[in-house]
Amino acid sequence: MKVFIFLLWLVLTVQLFSAGPCWAETNKRPFWTKQSFFMEGEDLLVVGIALHAETAEEGRKRAFENAKIELMNFAQLTDVEAKGLVSETKATFEETNPIGMVTVYQLLRVPAKKLVEIQGHVQEQTRLQGQAFEKSQRDLQQVQQAVVSRYQRLEEQNRQIQETLDSMSRLQESLREKALRFEQANTEVEQLLQLLSAKVKDTQPASTSFASPAMNNNSTQKKSMAEPLLRRFKDTENKLDAQAAQLKDLSKRAKVRLAEEDELARALEKKCKYVVQGMTREEVAQIMSEPAEQYIDIPSKTSSSKYRYMNKRGATGIISVGFAFNELVDSLDGCPGKSFRRKAP
Repeated sequence: MKVFIFLLWLVLTVQLFSAGPCWAETNKRPFWTKQSFFMEGEDLLVVGIALHAETAEEGRKRAFENAKIELMNFAQLTDVEAKGLVSETKATFEETNPIGMVTVYQLLRVPAKKLVEIQGHVQEQTRLQGQAFEKSQRDLQQVQQAVVSRYQRLEEQNRQIQETLDSMSRLQESLREKALRFEQANTEVEQLLQLLSAKVKDTQPASTSFASPAMNNNSTQKKSMAEPLLRRFKDTENKLDAQAAQLKDLSKRAKVRLAEEDELARALEKKCKYVVQGMTREEVAQIMSEPAEQYIDIPSKTSSSKYRYMNKRGATGIISVGFAFNELVDSLDGCPGKSFRRKAP
């Protein structure tokens, strides 16, 4: 019991003697240690605090860095030194607790006028960057619209070419069938004419006086039977000629389309040879002078422009221009006689 009373007395005594210095130290702190920042004349004063540092030097460094962080948060700046804002240490206050740890308060002075100028400059840069970003978005939308329009035209041309080829195939099949019918009709006409000729010879009389009426009658019958067959033959021949002309016209139009596409392909193959590493997207667009399909790889922050074309044989190809994260050309694929790849870091 006596031991317990002695320990209780000892604890109360220590608390009594330690409470006084703590209160005294708190009352000795300058008024600015309770502030984060405040104005004094034309200067902005910012307070940085470093709690429980092992040494005073370490505490002063931490307090200085914390004061700069307070200033960056207040001014909405990412790097005050890079923006040309110079801060000076106006005052430092240090406290040492009973266990030897140091708490440092550091007061930095910053010219308010200079800070306002830097903020205005940063806001102007932000505004210009926003305008540039909006312009880039509009340009990208225009390129995408041009690509979609170009893709739709290519799809329409491919559809027309396919329809032309299908029509040519159907016409060829129809011509083949009609040629067979024409041959059959021609064979029938020849057989009929041979039959009529044989009948005329068999029915020819010996007497000249009776032969003339019989021959006139047979000749009339022969003409009456041969004329419908000859008329059918002529009609079939006219239809075949018309369909052949139509087929020739469709084939000519298809060849013209393929020639136009082949001319575009040859132009792209020549232009792509002038693309070199380090070019911007705008410079590539000026060289190629054709809308391209845009592809973006988000993980690698790279992109590419693809130019599609079709030659006179109907074969398609792709010329791909790759861009690095900084929007400069770093690769070229599909260009005849020239290609390069992005280099590994």
